[in-house]
Amino acid sequence: MSKSKTGCKQHPSRRARWFGYRAGRVLKLSALLVAMMVITLAIAHWGIGHPQESAALRDWMHSTRHGWLAWRFALYAALVWGFRKIWQSPDCRPEYKAPLRRMAIASALFILACEYALLSDGGRPS
Repeated sequence: MSKSKTGCKQHPSRRARWFGYRAGRVLKLSALLVAMMVITLAIAHWGIGHPQESAALRDWMHSTRHGWLAWRFALYAALVWGFRKIWQSPDCRPEYKAPLRRMAIASALFILACEYALLSDGGRPS
């Protein structure tokens, strides 16, 4: 038996279970990332193989951009509402608020960068 950080004796099988749990999570995350990469590459392969259809899809997305903007704003409003509900909940202690604030700031900066990229011309010829 070995001692943990708290000084309590830990059974070896408990440590092995914890390691197995962590290894399982890492493997699942890796498999998910590989699956997302394969799907992304398959979409890119289809887009290169069918240029007329992908151009039509791009034109349709451009023509309906105001509807997509409204949809994104609805999603952003839901995110803000969720952050506010978490922030104001009685279970949100002060030590949880600093990481939540950092997540909110990082999310807002990411959203602003994405919206800037979507609303700019992106180097498309006029």
